Amino acid sequence: MSSTSQSRNRFQEQKIGQASIKLPTDAAKRATLRTKLTRERTLLMASWNLSLTTTDDSEPSSDLADQAATDLDQDLAIQVKVRTIARLRAIERALELMRTSRYGRCRSC
Repeated sequence: MSSTSQSRNRFQEQKIGQASIKLPTDAAKRATLRTKLTRERTLLMASWNLSLTTTDDSEPSSDLADQAATDLDQDLAIQVKVRTIARLRAIERALELMRTSRYGRCRSC
């Protein structure tokens, strides 16, 4: 398919008042969304792999304030990982729905 016909298929012309504009088709929107989701998944996986390699091998501190700060840092790191996992699952679900042509449809329909 030539690049001219590809660009014609990616946009559909719509009239708004007297003006005629070209808007992306649903297929083009889905392709763009799929690309964005795949890119985000790759970035999240890379950050996840980096966060798994950083471990805290320090000894417990005898100072309670230092220990509390360390515990808080670890709790925050765990929450970030939990959110990352949830986001990765949502992205995987959306990509799976796109692969099976069910993305954008009501789940009960």
